[in-house]
Amino acid sequence: MLHQNYDLETVKQAARGHWISIHVHIASIPEDYLDGAGHPCVVCGEGTDRFNAAKDVDDTGACFCRQCHMGGDGFNVLQKVNFCDLQTAVNDVAKFLGIGSAADAPPSTPTGNGEQTKAQPGRAYHDAVRAAAAAIRSKLPAGVTIPDEPITYHYQNSDGSVAGVIMRWDRSDGEKEIRPLSESSNGWVAKAMSAPRPLYRLQAVTQAEIVYICEGEKAVEAVESFGLVATTSAGGSNSAAQTDWSALDGKIVVILPDNDQPGEKYLTKVVEQIAKQAPSATTKVARIKDVWPEIPDKGDAADWSEHFCGQSGEWFRQQLETAVKALTVVSDAAPKVSTPSVPRDSDDWPDLIPFDDPDRVRLNPDVLPVSIRDMVKQVSEHTETPPEMATMVALGATATATMRKFEVEIEPGFRQPTNLYLCVVMPPGNRKSAVFRQMIDPVNEHENAIRQAAESEFRRSSADHEIWERQCADLKTKISKAVGDDILEMRRELDHLLSNTPEVIHKPQLLSDDATPESVCSLLGDNQERLGIASAEPEVFDLILGRYSKGPNLGMWLKGHDGDRHTENRRHRPEPIVLNSPLLSLTIMAQPEAIQTAGGHRVMRGRGMLDRFLFAYPPSPVGSRSCVAGTIDHQIQQLYRDRMTTLLKVSIPVDGYGDPKPRVLTLSGDAHSSWKAEQIRIERLMADSESLSSIAGWGSKFAAQVARMAANLHLLEHGLRQSVIQDVSMQQAIHIGRMIESHTRAVFQTMGQDPSKVTAQKVARHIVKDAVPELSRRDVMRIDRTIDVTDAQAAIELMVEHGYLAPLQSEKRRGRPSDRYAVNPAVLNT
Repeated sequence: MLHQNYDLETVKQAARGHWISIHVHIASIPEDYLDGAGHPCVVCGEGTDRFNAAKDVDDTGACFCRQCHMGGDGFNVLQKVNFCDLQTAVNDVAKFLGIGSAADAPPSTPTGNGEQTKAQPGRAYHDAVRAAAAAIRSKLPAGVTIPDEPITYHYQNSDGSVAGVIMRWDRSDGEKEIRPLSESSNGWVAKAMSAPRPLYRLQAVTQAEIVYICEGEKAVEAVESFGLVATTSAGGSNSAAQTDWSALDGKIVVILPDNDQPGEKYLTKVVEQIAKQAPSATTKVARIKDVWPEIPDKGDAADWSEHFCGQSGEWFRQQLETAVKALTVVSDAAPKVSTPSVPRDSDDWPDLIPFDDPDRVRLNPDVLPVSIRDMVKQVSEHTETPPEMATMVALGATATATMRKFEVEIEPGFRQPTNLYLCVVMPPGNRKSAVFRQMIDPVNEHENAIRQAAESEFRRSSADHEIWERQCADLKTKISKAVGDDILEMRRELDHLLSNTPEVIHKPQLLSDDATPESVCSLLGDNQERLGIASAEPEVFDLILGRYSKGPNLGMWLKGHDGDRHTENRRHRPEPIVLNSPLLSLTIMAQPEAIQTAGGHRVMRGRGMLDRFLFAYPPSPVGSRSCVAGTIDHQIQQLYRDRMTTLLKVSIPVDGYGDPKPRVLTLSGDAHSSWKAEQIRIERLMADSESLSSIAGWGSKFAAQVARMAANLHLLEHGLRQSVIQDVSMQQAIHIGRMIESHTRAVFQTMGQDPSKVTAQKVARHIVKDAVPELSRRDVMRIDRTIDVTDAQAAIELMVEHGYLAPLQSEKRRGRPSDRYAVNPAVLNT
């Protein structure tokens, strides 16, 4: 009996609302893996949170793995999980749903031409895969291995029938093995598809208006994860001429070449074939190095996706839009980027020298723990502010709640406290106070409650101490006037009083926003050697720099980061304040000008005070806000408060001598592996000429800071229930950390930034926005009222040095001449 093949759209419509059951029964995916949270991948088995189901999974079946880039709708998932072609996946779903005769018909083996026949008598598919693997293993160097099963990419004809398969094995030495698989009269064989070969993901390509072309299937699936339609040609960079590109006719085509010479060669060949086979296509190019300058040699879209893992698809799409440039499509020459003609007959523009303004990675709030994720989202939406602001304050509130109570043991003998020094940098007008208040309020409320509870005890103990002081003073007065044996008795009485000094029970204080280093020492001594400094304004930097003294007094601030012993001697106090392990947690919001002032202070930079801070410097939304106030769901707000209050109520554990003995958190094997990989990555970035080489002092502390963040995120989710930090918390911390890393580079650059460079960047943005072909010094001054003639001239000279502008001959005319400058056409494509 011949097997019936079912129409994709018919089965797709029938499957809506049933995909969870389909995945559970056909793909054997555990039902709890389809809840939208992170889980180990069902294909590659990697990680603990890399496999996610879409919110509409029951309607579309869509799932995605951030490690192996398995993803797409339900049929794509079935192909990956069951190693089958599209038509087999469609038929299996039809059988499960009981559509027509598919409920009773046996599965078929589709042939390359789309005709339906009985299973071929030749070599079966899986036998061909095993034979290919055996052939590869026979030629591998000693000690090098490949997985048992390859990663497979299925190519379909226009009717959905299988045309061929590309198999990839990742070798243990970091190399890869690629083998084609196709059908012949002898069954499946390790042989390339016959020409002309179909494009990868052909069915999606035919329905799209914009198609991205990559070199390789892995890169295609990375681009698909951004929510775009992508394709490639089978056979690598030399296969373009053997592929049918006609499906692209009339479409907008954007080519993403690999970052190497073969990638540029592939770009040229693809453009030539499109010109021949799809002449109505509009062809463009987007080089990833334009938005990721650190892209490695041979890097592609898959490397880009992995490097910025956790960013949203929208972020990647926006980045690509800024990199897209038009191409002149010619069949007999290499493609050329279309640019405006250079004014004044100059064709010899130099290459642009960038102003080195580092890209700032954006935070994806979806990766945050549930306990703060929704609160961060709603506060950000309510205040129309970047989610980085609310996230940093939430981390500061958590660190204030957990410090002194917990430590994280990263490796045997290497422990870190959980306090953090955090700073959000935003220009005025960005509603910093509103965000700060919402996220820090649980700490303030808890502090008010415990201070109120301690009020009566404080008053009683204060009164007892006042009485004791008067008794001591009276005895001293009597002793000074007494004679004979009375003195001896009074001295005994005074000694007894002095040895029984009543303790003043201070009202506890968790936060302060205006304290000198000296008062910080007193507050630490009165509050179990811990204190949070939190402010929506940058006056803390003024205090550190010495607002009430002749200069910076950094000792307490430096030692409070790691809990180093500190002794404070005061002129009018006979006994020093001795702090054995003081901890401070700082959460500050500051304007860029305040950061520039702090960064310009030699002592702040030289002694490493700023190296202890984790910075967030998100782009300002001012000027693009909707000005429509949102609301915050009470239940979400209450969940955040409850989680924070739970941590605040945890007592500080003490040993038998009454000294603090923090609870120790450890890392799971996976969490430690992830942390170690991040530590090594940061170490490499501190090498000469790398991105962190100029702030190596900050970089040397960063890996430990990631572990501190992971401990706080873990405690938010689990409280005291679990003492082992899992990889999911470490991955969350790494994602936040990579955002902080890029923002911190921008902050340190801002600290030492030349004012002429700031003005030049404003001018460059104006040129791009308004497509300006040439301008004068007066035009520059009109861009911003803060730019005077000196600033304008300095910026123009800098832009000439960097290849952005070139002077034009001044026209002879009466009056004062106005120097004009031509704009490098390449600026308009940046």
